Amino acid sequence: MPDRTKLKVLEEHGVRIAKTCGTCKHSKISRGSFWGECALATYQHEKHEGKRQMPAHLSFWCPSFQYGDQQLMDLGEYTQLVSWVSPPPMQITASKQRKP
Repeated sequence: MPDRTKLKVLEEHGVRIAKTCGTCKHSKISRGSFWGECALATYQHEKHEGKRQMPAHLSFWCPSFQYGDQQLMDLGEYTQLVSWVSPPPMQITASKQRKP
Protein backbone atom coordinates (compact mmCIF):
# COMPACT_ATOMS: atom_id res chain seq x y z
CA MET A 1 0.00 0.00 0.00
CA PRO A 2 1.39 3.38 -0.95
CA ASP A 3 1.59 6.07 1.64
CA ARG A 4 -0.26 9.37 1.15
CA THR A 5 2.85 11.29 0.14
CA LYS A 6 3.71 8.73 -2.54
CA LEU A 7 0.20 8.94 -4.03
CA LYS A 8 0.36 12.74 -3.89
CA VAL A 9 3.64 12.82 -5.83
CA LEU A 10 2.31 10.35 -8.41
CA GLU A 11 -0.83 12.45 -8.89
CA GLU A 12 1.20 15.69 -9.12
CA HIS A 13 3.24 14.14 -11.93
CA GLY A 14 0.12 13.07 -13.82
CA VAL A 15 0.71 9.34 -13.36
CA ARG A 16 -2.33 7.31 -14.42
CA ILE A 17 -3.07 3.60 -14.67
CA ALA A 18 -2.94 2.67 -18.34
CA LYS A 19 -5.78 0.96 -20.17
CA THR A 20 -3.78 -2.04 -21.33
CA CYS A 21 -4.00 -5.83 -21.25
CA GLY A 22 -2.41 -5.57 -17.82
CA THR A 23 -5.60 -4.01 -16.43
CA CYS A 24 -8.17 -5.56 -18.80
CA LYS A 25 -10.72 -8.15 -17.72
CA HIS A 26 -10.21 -10.18 -20.92
CA SER A 27 -6.53 -10.96 -20.31
CA LYS A 28 -4.83 -13.60 -18.22
CA ILE A 29 -1.26 -12.56 -17.44
CA SER A 30 0.65 -14.44 -14.78
CA ARG A 31 2.29 -12.44 -12.01
CA GLY A 32 5.87 -11.64 -12.87
CA SER A 33 5.27 -12.07 -16.59
CA PHE A 34 4.79 -9.60 -19.42
CA TRP A 35 2.90 -12.10 -21.64
CA GLY A 36 -0.38 -13.94 -21.34
CA GLU A 37 -3.56 -14.70 -23.27
CA CYS A 38 -6.64 -12.75 -24.30
CA ALA A 39 -10.04 -14.43 -24.02
CA LEU A 40 -11.54 -12.40 -26.87
CA ALA A 41 -10.08 -14.18 -29.89
CA THR A 42 -8.33 -17.28 -31.14
CA TYR A 43 -6.09 -17.82 -34.14
CA GLN A 44 -4.59 -20.70 -36.06
CA HIS A 45 -0.83 -20.76 -35.49
CA GLU A 46 1.07 -21.66 -38.65
CA LYS A 47 3.43 -24.11 -36.92
CA HIS A 48 1.04 -25.83 -34.48
CA GLU A 49 -2.22 -27.73 -34.71
CA GLY A 50 -5.41 -26.34 -33.25
CA LYS A 51 -6.44 -22.85 -32.37
CA ARG A 52 -4.65 -20.74 -29.77
CA GLN A 53 -5.78 -17.81 -27.67
CA MET A 54 -4.73 -14.41 -28.93
CA PRO A 55 -1.58 -13.25 -27.13
CA ALA A 56 -1.79 -10.47 -24.56
CA HIS A 57 1.11 -8.29 -23.36
CA LEU A 58 1.13 -5.87 -20.45
CA SER A 59 1.53 -2.99 -22.90
CA PHE A 60 -1.03 -4.08 -25.55
CA TRP A 61 -4.38 -2.29 -25.93
CA CYS A 62 -7.45 -2.88 -28.10
CA PRO A 63 -10.84 -1.15 -28.55
CA SER A 64 -12.56 -3.92 -26.54
CA PHE A 65 -10.70 -2.92 -23.36
CA GLN A 66 -12.64 -3.12 -20.09
CA TYR A 67 -11.15 -2.70 -16.63
CA GLY A 68 -11.16 -6.00 -14.77
CA ASP A 69 -12.44 -6.21 -11.21
CA GLN A 70 -9.58 -8.46 -10.10
CA GLN A 71 -6.98 -6.30 -11.82
CA LEU A 72 -8.33 -3.22 -10.04
CA MET A 73 -8.41 -5.05 -6.70
CA ASP A 74 -4.76 -6.02 -7.22
CA LEU A 75 -3.89 -2.32 -7.58
CA GLY A 76 -5.21 -1.56 -4.11
CA GLU A 77 -5.03 2.15 -3.30
CA TYR A 78 -3.33 2.81 -6.63
CA THR A 79 -6.81 2.59 -8.23
CA GLN A 80 -6.99 6.30 -7.37
CA LEU A 81 -4.71 6.73 -10.40
CA VAL A 82 -7.14 5.08 -12.81
CA SER A 83 -8.24 7.37 -15.62
CA TRP A 84 -11.82 6.50 -16.54
CA VAL A 85 -11.64 8.70 -19.63
CA SER A 86 -9.66 7.49 -22.63
CA PRO A 87 -6.83 9.76 -23.67
CA PRO A 88 -6.91 11.05 -27.26
CA PRO A 89 -5.16 8.77 -29.76
CA MET A 90 -1.49 9.55 -30.27
CA GLN A 91 -0.10 10.33 -33.69
CA ILE A 92 2.96 8.15 -34.18
CA THR A 93 5.42 9.21 -36.82
CA ALA A 94 8.16 7.07 -38.31
CA SER A 95 11.62 7.86 -37.00
CA LYS A 96 14.75 7.88 -39.11
CA GLN A 97 15.70 4.40 -40.21
CA ARG A 98 18.98 3.00 -38.99
CA LYS A 99 21.65 2.29 -41.53
CA PRO A 100 22.85 -1.34 -41.56
